[in-house]
Amino acid sequence: MRAQLNEAELEVDSEKASYKQRLEVLQQQQELIEDEEEQEQKEEDSRRARREASERSKREEEARMAESLLPDSEVGFLWFLLSRGTITNQGPMAAAL
Repeated sequence: MRAQLNEAELEVDSEKASYKQRLEVLQQQQELIEDEEEQEQKEEDSRRARREASERSKREEEARMAESLLPDSEVGFLWFLLSRGTITNQGPMAAAL
């Protein structure tokens, strides 16, 4: 994007340019800046989505591992507590689910 921005600057010799030409260059620069910001936002959203999916997958895998280590009666009891709100899904016990 910066290369395009520099090209827009070079298209007009500032001493010989009319106000209209200068305005057009400024508008082009603004569009390029907006496009760059939009692209950066898309990339950030994509990184966030990948990170959240990875974290969710890790939690699910940890829950499967913990569940496989617990007797069925304990797993059922933890689910019961979680469903009643007695424990939250933020702590280590809930991570086991």
